[in-house]
Order: sequence, then C-alpha cells, then structure tokens
Amino acid sequence: MFHSGMDVHSRLTAFHVLDGAGQRLAAGTIPTTEESLGEFCRGLAKATHFWLEASTSSAWGARVIDANGHRVTVVDPNRIRAISGSPKKTDASDAATLATLGRVGLLTPVYVRSSETDRFRRVLTARHALVRARANLIRCTRSLLRSEGHESCSMPGQVTGQVVNLLRIRDGERSREVQLGGPRSCGRSTSSMARCTRSRWTGTG
Repeated sequence: MFHSGMDVHSRLTAFHVLDGAGQRLAAGTIPTTEESLGEFCRGLAKATHFWLEASTSSAWGARVIDANGHRVTVVDPNRIRAISGSPKKTDASDAATLATLGRVGLLTPVYVRSSETDRFRRVLTARHALVRARANLIRCTRSLLRSEGHESCSMPGQVTGQVVNLLRIRDGERSREVQLGGPRSCGRSTSSMARCTRSRWTGTG
C-alpha cells in the first residue's frame, strides 16, 4: 500500500507519496478543488492511505478521497511534535512528515464530522453571523440618533424609519424640521416630536 501525506489549504494542497518501503514516489502541490483532488486519487497505481492534517478543509478533502476509493485518516498536527515543534514549518515538509509517520503507524486519528453535520453547522454559523450583524447595526443606528439629540425607538423597524426620515432633511430650511417615526413612534405624536426637534435645531421653544 502507498502512503500519502497531504496538507490541505484554501488554494493549494501539498502532497507527498511513499511506497510500502518508505521510498518517495511523488511530491508537489495540486489545486484545492474537487476535480484536481479526484484526478490525483484516480491517478495512483495502488490503493493509498492518505494522511491529512486537520484544518478547515480537511473534512471536505477526506470525503473526496474516500469517494474515490482510498483510505483516509485525519490527524491533529498539535499532537505531532515533529510537525508542531518543527523549526522548518512548510506545507511540503508537513506532508512528508505525515506520510512518513503514517506509514509506520505513529499517527492518531481524530473524529471527522459527517457531511450532514457539516451542513447543519454551516447553517448555524451563518445564522449566528447574521444575528450579530443585525444587532450591531441596530446599536450603531441608535447611537447615531442619540448623538443628534433624537430619541430612539425600541423596535428595529421603527429605528429604520427614523433613519429614513433623518436622511430626508432638506438643506436650506430655516427651521430644519425633522419628522421622526410615524404613527407608532415611541408613544409620541409626530407633531410633538417635530416641535421638539425643531427647538433643538433652532434654539427656539
């Protein structure tokens, strides 16, 4: 059986292939795409045990290799002193170390999530990012409103309405009358808030 160490990154993947006796058969890089990785796997003359360094793309790479009929194991580089403590830290050297240690059985596998679990985690990650972005936008908008002396509503939709109305201020108006909110704006009528805002801008009561 052949042994191939692989260091998978976003653009390029480094590989190092050894035969059963530990002699190097091939080494280099390939693009990190499903087509390139599949073509590389199909081009190997014998069944190969792939050893992948755990990374963001390692689970995806492991599934592609497995689909092409080869054995694959993902390992944690932090548990391998020859990699984590090496003064020569390059993708090529990491791939060679993975192949060498994997061939003699000195690597410990780590758990690889299923494709279904990965899809579910991606959905949760995207949702979490959107919720945080929405909360940050609301906080920023309220801060901008308060910096101009305007009362901010508690409902996100009303805050958006306030911003739209603020952007409609027409330059050159002597009173710079600003209508905040709408019929449901913070329990205050539009006319009373307009008067309050006009007094802030013009200094009149």
